[in-house]
Amino acid sequence: TTTRCGSRRRPLTARRIVVIATLSLGAMGVACRMSPREMMLLVLFSSTMYLFAGIASEVAIGSFTPTADRYRFAGTIHPNNQGVNCSFIVLAAIAALQTEKHWRVLYASLAAFAFFFLIMTKSRTSLLSFLITLALYLIVVYAGSPRFMFAVCASVTGLLTVVLLASGSILPALQKGILLGRTDQDMDGAMALTGRLPLWEQLIEYAAERPLQGYGYGSFFTVSHIREITARQGWPIAECHNVFLEVLMGLGIVGVSTYALIQIIGMARSVKYYRATRDARFAFLGGLLLLGVVGGMTESTLLVPTMQTFVQFLTLGYFGFQALPEPLRVKVAAHD
Repeated sequence: TTTRCGSRRRPLTARRIVVIATLSLGAMGVACRMSPREMMLLVLFSSTMYLFAGIASEVAIGSFTPTADRYRFAGTIHPNNQGVNCSFIVLAAIAALQTEKHWRVLYASLAAFAFFFLIMTKSRTSLLSFLITLALYLIVVYAGSPRFMFAVCASVTGLLTVVLLASGSILPALQKGILLGRTDQDMDGAMALTGRLPLWEQLIEYAAERPLQGYGYGSFFTVSHIREITARQGWPIAECHNVFLEVLMGLGIVGVSTYALIQIIGMARSVKYYRATRDARFAFLGGLLLLGVVGGMTESTLLVPTMQTFVQFLTLGYFGFQALPEPLRVKVAAHD
């Protein structure tokens, strides 16, 4: 039985590797030809085109109904993926506002427009990932600014004051905010991460059977596994809904450790480059990686050919294959 299962997984693994390798090689080729500014503008305008295409498609087929109870803006992709796309636009527009001298009104308008549609996706995972990424991005860029620290302290003080004065009504408002107006589930479903926690518990059982080698890249979800897990969880499942768990299932402990290390090194380099150059575009590139890591806690889209995967590879390709920024090159040369 094990031999038959292994023989079925090999073609699936081979196809998945070819697809992801093609995407990564294309991203590295682009990364080696682009500057951080060009990458920022590429992410900004390509993601904006995705958003406009999504709006146009929903309007054309009559599904653009923002006032409907269960409406979630999706466009041409899943609402969660559209939320990530909108997050790209906002982050890139903010970075452009900080670094570009012209078209600042356009960048500010795009940031506000994309954030509105991010809310319209009603994707809690995308919104939370964006807010965490934005907070850390601002901390990295403005950590030494007295105005920023004053604004943070004033905001925290104001929030605590509201909680103190409105403690009786804060819980219903908080619950409503967590649900983002969605009527397809209650607080219990939201706190269970829309069924993800029970799913992860079951998948850990499978992972424990092959902890070192895994089941092969992208090859765990065979027909038999999909049927078994779907029957137990009560909803159709064909992914782990966690990128690190997905890597663990496919490549084992060695694979997931390597994947995590690559992400950590990429984000560390973005901070190092920013501190050496004070160029917010490097912090933006690190923000793209962080957005993928935080969002990857509840989604597996970084392992399939999507725009987010391409952006991740593009960013990692830059930090891995482009020359050091001038200030760092001078510093390294002086040290040698």
